[in-house]
Amino acid sequence: MADLGLLQAWDMWWDNVQVNQHTLHGWSILALGRAGKVIAFLAGMTIVLDVIGPERLRNFSARYRKSDKDKLRHKALAAGLCVAMAVTSVPAFIVFWMTNDDPPSKHLAVAQIWIVTIFMILIPLLSPAAVRIFVKVIEQPKYERAVRWSAIALLLVGFHFDLLAS
Repeated sequence: MADLGLLQAWDMWWDNVQVNQHTLHGWSILALGRAGKVIAFLAGMTIVLDVIGPERLRNFSARYRKSDKDKLRHKALAAGLCVAMAVTSVPAFIVFWMTNDDPPSKHLAVAQIWIVTIFMILIPLLSPAAVRIFVKVIEQPKYERAVRWSAIALLLVGFHFDLLAS
């Protein structure tokens, strides 16, 4: 697995050489491609937000600030996500532990279950803050242009790494 520069990686890609097993300045190209997919998806969400419309989003934020029921629903949703993660990850972890004899894989599985557990604890704590930040941003019309231009930049960067890893 060679460490490549950006131009060298694109040159290899253009010559039809699979580069996703290499690294780009120390970063796995495959991991960068996966991150690129996520970044492109998040950038594409601005299209959905534009379809919904800024006025409807501002109305949502006004209702969210006034309604305790929405906050309760949000906490219930976060708790539901945590329960769903626990229900799906713990049995998968147990099956993996029982069927795999490779000690490094078992250590990786232990690390994964700890990461899932930490996320299960952090999601209910951080998600209300994330919604509050989102609500503050969408209440300000001056941020619309910045969000759109940022989305274009993120879409280009995400697509770039996704294409390179393909």
